[in-house]
Amino acid sequence: MERKEVPLTLEQLAPFDLDAFIHKATELNQRHAQTFTTPFPKAPSRWRSHYHFTPRPIALTTEGEVEGGLSWLIGATIDLRFTRSICAPY
Repeated sequence: MERKEVPLTLEQLAPFDLDAFIHKATELNQRHAQTFTTPFPKAPSRWRSHYHFTPRPIALTTEGEVEGGLSWLIGATIDLRFTRSICAPY
């Protein structure tokens, strides 16, 4: 498959910059931690998941892709603990 270059300005590329993505994820993580605070109704010993977010380093391949793929990028930057609070009432 032949790659074609598409002319884009810096303003168009800025939202896709890795540093911008990490910065935005950090903001969202903080907002979610403050917004979603409903305690899960089960005792922690009965939880199936004991997920704790740990930011991880992100490396790029020689082709400019995130090493580990999109799932690594999401897991390394986005704290998903808020989902437990969202599901707590159900």
